[in-house]
Amino acid sequence: MWKNFCALLCGSLMAANVFAAENILPYGLKSGKPYAGTTLNILSVVTPQFKAYELRDEEFESLTGISVNWTNIPFVSLQEKVASVGVAADGNFDVVNYLDSWGPANAYWLQPIDGWLEQDGISMDRYPDAFKKSAMFKGETLGFPLRAHPQLMFYRKDLFDKHGLSEPQTWSEVVSAGRMIKEKEGIGGLACYYGADGNRQNLFIWLNYLWAAGGDVFDSQMKPAWTTPAAIQATKDYIEMHTSDDICGEGAVSNVEQDARIQFSG
Repeated sequence: MWKNFCALLCGSLMAANVFAAENILPYGLKSGKPYAGTTLNILSVVTPQFKAYELRDEEFESLTGISVNWTNIPFVSLQEKVASVGVAADGNFDVVNYLDSWGPANAYWLQPIDGWLEQDGISMDRYPDAFKKSAMFKGETLGFPLRAHPQLMFYRKDLFDKHGLSEPQTWSEVVSAGRMIKEKEGIGGLACYYGADGNRQNLFIWLNYLWAAGGDVFDSQMKPAWTTPAAIQATKDYIEMHTSDDICGEGAVSNVEQDARIQFSG
């Protein structure tokens, strides 16, 4: 089913010029275009973050002779689609984009790539250990880490300057600034998303509250650690930004990540 997976993996992240001198191809690509005529069918999620890969198709195809077809579907449908394609084993897709936490559930129909990595001299040690493990299951590598989730706080400097606000250092300061912006500007003071879309996206934001309170998801014995007093308070604070603090934009409890991104940019 994943017959051409390596062909993309060996060259999907290309973004530089061909080395014309001595007809040497960049990135360790094999000369002579041995995979020319191959077509790769890729299942990906609809998001601007991955559009950059599509924009590299022309260079990739010119270097390898491999054609690339993209099928993009909304994130809320991606998990079900990956599973259904795997169960059907129909070979419609050679490469899939999936959230790292879905890996174990889909490992049965994903092709391990360790043999190809060794053949092409690619070491997974080039990734931080946590990201490397996110692409593995039972000691086998199933793919490459595609993106990480560094937790950053972006804010509208123009609005903060306009209302004499300082950069928030704590969640309570975020709430105070959010209230003022919502009151003065008539817009959401924070671009929130709590949408229960089945993909647990709201946990990404909750984790920031949990960690800021000194809590964690699991303790040293891998038992639930979010039931400590500090963690319970963090959960309460997280929920209250949607309720009593009322700093989020309209529709936040139904929004998903893309909705929050649009709200922030607007």
